Amino acid sequence: MFKSSSKATEPSQNWEERVANNESAIESPSDASEALSRENAEYLMIRHGTLDLDPLPGPDDMDPYNWPNWKKIVNLMLVVVHACMATFIAAAIIPAFPELAEDLGVSLQQVSYLTTLQIAFLAVAPAIHRPFANTFGRRPMFLVSLLVSMLGNIGCAKSTSYAVMAACRAILAFFISPAAALGSGVVTETFLKKHRARCLGIWTLMSILGVPLAPLIMGFISAAGGYQWIYWTLAIINGLQLVAYFFLGPETLYVRGANEPKGSSFKRQYLNFRRIHPRPLSLNDFIHPFGLWCRIGVVLPTVAHAMVFLFCNTLIAVEIPNLFGEKFGFNSQQLGLQFIGMIVGHALGEPISGTLSDYWMNRRLRKTGCKARPEFRLWFSYLGFMLAIAGVVVFLVQIQLAPQGHWNITPVIGIALAGAGNQIATTVLITYAVDRHSQEAASIGVFVTFVRQVWAFIGPFWFPPMFTSVGLTASSGIATGLIIAASVIPTILIHWSSRSRQAEEKGSGVSRRENLEQESVHSGQIPQLARTSDVRGPPRSSQSFHTQDERMYLVDLYFRFIHDSPHSLFHEPTFKASVADGSVSKPVLLAMLGLSARFATESDIVARGPMYRAQATAALKEDLEHICIENIQACILVGNNFFGEGDADAESLYFGLASRMTQILKLGEIDENDDGVMREVKRRIFWTCFIIDTWASGGSNLSPQFRWRTKQPRGPLDEYMFYNMRSGDGDVADLEWKPGLWAHMVRLVGLYAEIQNLQQELANGVEWNESSIDESVQRLEAELRAFEEGLGPGLMFSRENLVPFVRRGLGRVFIAFHLGYHHYYTLLFYQYLDHRRPPTRNGRKYASSCKAHAAIVCDVLRASREVPGAEALYNIVGHVTIVSSSVLLHTYLFGESHELEESRDRLSSNLESLVQLRNYWPSVEMMIKRLVVFQKNCIQSMNAESYRFDRWMVKFLIAHALALEDKVDDSWSAASVDATNGDAHLERGRITQAMIMDIQNYDTET
Repeated sequence: MFKSSSKATEPSQNWEERVANNESAIESPSDASEALSRENAEYLMIRHGTLDLDPLPGPDDMDPYNWPNWKKIVNLMLVVVHACMATFIAAAIIPAFPELAEDLGVSLQQVSYLTTLQIAFLAVAPAIHRPFANTFGRRPMFLVSLLVSMLGNIGCAKSTSYAVMAACRAILAFFISPAAALGSGVVTETFLKKHRARCLGIWTLMSILGVPLAPLIMGFISAAGGYQWIYWTLAIINGLQLVAYFFLGPETLYVRGANEPKGSSFKRQYLNFRRIHPRPLSLNDFIHPFGLWCRIGVVLPTVAHAMVFLFCNTLIAVEIPNLFGEKFGFNSQQLGLQFIGMIVGHALGEPISGTLSDYWMNRRLRKTGCKARPEFRLWFSYLGFMLAIAGVVVFLVQIQLAPQGHWNITPVIGIALAGAGNQIATTVLITYAVDRHSQEAASIGVFVTFVRQVWAFIGPFWFPPMFTSVGLTASSGIATGLIIAASVIPTILIHWSSRSRQAEEKGSGVSRRENLEQESVHSGQIPQLARTSDVRGPPRSSQSFHTQDERMYLVDLYFRFIHDSPHSLFHEPTFKASVADGSVSKPVLLAMLGLSARFATESDIVARGPMYRAQATAALKEDLEHICIENIQACILVGNNFFGEGDADAESLYFGLASRMTQILKLGEIDENDDGVMREVKRRIFWTCFIIDTWASGGSNLSPQFRWRTKQPRGPLDEYMFYNMRSGDGDVADLEWKPGLWAHMVRLVGLYAEIQNLQQELANGVEWNESSIDESVQRLEAELRAFEEGLGPGLMFSRENLVPFVRRGLGRVFIAFHLGYHHYYTLLFYQYLDHRRPPTRNGRKYASSCKAHAAIVCDVLRASREVPGAEALYNIVGHVTIVSSSVLLHTYLFGESHELEESRDRLSSNLESLVQLRNYWPSVEMMIKRLVVFQKNCIQSMNAESYRFDRWMVKFLIAHALALEDKVDDSWSAASVDATNGDAHLERGRITQAMIMDIQNYDTET
């Protein structure tokens, strides 16, 4: 690539700003490290000792993934202690209920509302805290939480009436809750995936342990100094937390790339209380977590967790004072001791739920070489369910069977079993939900807390009537039935649906993209010549369209040679599954088969291509009034079929229909009912229409029609991240969004539209203002340079950079991106090939740049022919090749003698690409004829005036779908002809004419 000292300008589109903000962290498997820049790789090797990291951090000390372990652990301890205090404070006054009732002059039932009130606030408050924490950071929220909580406890200690204490408890409950809900987000932001379950287990353990620890400890404090000292002790603890967090708790919210150095790292992590995320707060931020009701991967584990928590935590904690007090006559200290069983159970359950489940997942990765699906972790949840059921049954039945006034340890053993089961189920289920939707980690914490706390708030109101009506033994049966119905069966359904998805994907031929390409690059060497037959073999029996083998074979060819190059319309795994189960749209499938049949290795399948294309057009016409996503996709595919056959009018018609449908359906706006896959598909269709409209309108010399009145969507997601999404997954949050190559292509096409407009203005102008032209070219060059500088060295074109993209199945997208990028540069500077133009300050430099970028186009094309997995066989490549070849012609015809051999070699290489493309696309024959006309006019003019920038030249450069007539050049006088160029020019012209006219004899196999 070309270096420039020009300063990067600020992008104009909102989503473009996020390109720089999110590029440094790649949420994908470790092979993404292959695409790292050398500086990034060196940084990660020094910091972590490996590149096998998931997620892949950026080269920034501020990134929490790069923090030293001691710093992560200290921060985790602060957060989990904070989470523990949220439930600890709620349960702390349980042993002092009788004393509170007597002192405040209310009933024991009314005193219990001081605890249930806090449970209710713990359900709702996190939804309010979360948006502020996502905007201003976790640290300010935690500090405010601890400060107000300390004041709230002081207020409770000084309260002399029930109403005042209830008000203080409400304020306290509201502000103590952030860590109880945001802890999952903090863990996700700080720890790599291989450690998340263990850390989430510690967080859930401490959140749960607050309930049994509080009565155990505060029972002794209440007995020694009165209930007021419960509140004073809590206030002291909050004060110590506040001091510790202020000095030891750094900010974990990190916006990728946006945290530009402004002062020392210490100041940014500990003393910055300004807005971190630039996105303004909106109502959706507050209600977004409740939208997770639509996510099966969140709802089912949440409901399962809530039911287990209700019986293993809430029922035991709330009913111990009543059941043990009534049965055995225990005082507050004796009641508190019963909670030891719950503490022991949860402590024993944590290593199983966290450490062992992480080992279980990592062992699967080492054994198979593939990342285990999140559902694989759920096998541990069944152990949790069994222990939970056993514990609740033992607890209730043994209390029922115990003689009045004669305590034995068996109910406490039941408490311990229930605690272990609760801990295992909770950690596994929450970790599963976070793994399925890691971009929603903070929202999941809010949602889980809300559901759990609401259910826990309701439970104490129906426990006593149940015990009275049916007894403790029968109540254990009810609890068992509810756990099986709400926890065990939904988890089985999750496993069943996961297996069904795997079976569908396997049956549809879906496999990881690496499977097609990795064999050729594992050695680390650049692969040699690629052939169409490298794709999966044709079906053995392919007599008709209805054979499943032929369908899947041709769909595979489409995704190998077309998908993500001229357009991006589908989520590959989801689409292949729909083909396998027969739910795919008929016009879409037929049009896709019509496109890809040309790449088949069996002649009879190739011969059926026209039939597929005709059937696709007929099927689309029958359903054309139905405005839907599938018909937009079909219109684009049918339009590409007509483009490939050289029918520019029909091409423009169907592309226009796709653009209109896209605007009618408002695909640029988010539909809350869509899952993450559908939202991304809609974004890609939207930007595909924008790209097609820009290219096709110029190609057919028509006015662009794709305009959007509302705000455009963000750019397309990283291709590898999108491919690895599954149906039902949530949308990738802005903080986690990473632009892909298609997002970069969208930005480039926006610049291409401006280059087209500039060239049209020049062609239509009577008299040129050279200073104004230079100013426009300089502005566009600066934007291209800024774009280039934002890419990073890993995205520059080279054979070395191409290999990791091939390994991830993105080699063709990488090639398509660079063909477009260098083509646009070539067009911007093309006018400076006209030697007869008045000299300008930058004219010579721009002419050299035009030649250099045209040469790079040739290099990219050569790589596409020689590297398996990097083929560029879509038809618009023909036009890009023609424009590059015209510049090479200029160099060969009018260049210096030392340039001749290289330019001739590159021209020959380009002609080889044209022959290859012509084998698949009839429209390329017309493009070749355009080059023949162009070359003939070069020879006839006998000087460089054939490169004069006029309407004929603009038609050649942009209107690729139209035939090119001979140039009528009578505006230049005979005196302007360069006589010294004559003989050499004619001799070189005859050579290039022979090369182009003899193009029929070129064979890509040689």
